[in-house]
Amino acid sequence: MTQPIATIQTGDNHSIALFPGKIVLRRKGALNTLIHGFDGAKTIYTKHISAMQVSAPGTFTAGFLQFTLSGGNESTGGKFQAAGDENTILFQSKDIEDINAICSLIEDQILKIS
Repeated sequence: MTQPIATIQTGDNHSIALFPGKIVLRRKGALNTLIHGFDGAKTIYTKHISAMQVSAPGTFTAGFLQFTLSGGNESTGGKFQAAGDENTILFQSKDIEDINAICSLIEDQILKIS
């Protein structure tokens, strides 16, 4: 099995692992099971990513990293709708540097494809 290039475990029981050519999103915990069901991991191939949106955490809200896929429907409802989006992971203030770093690595992979 291929080892990830980078992995982040956020304070919101979400994780993102970057592999060559793909990312894998995972959610753990009871609340995430209620919102997303038992969907386990979501694999997104970097060649299908058309945009990434990072929204910083607020005082009372989590931040999020959301992926828009080519030909997919983009979620436009802000932070509260993003929490239920399968192409989104949530994170806390302490995670922002790691999120920015993995976004940079993902962008590098996307640029290699184009």
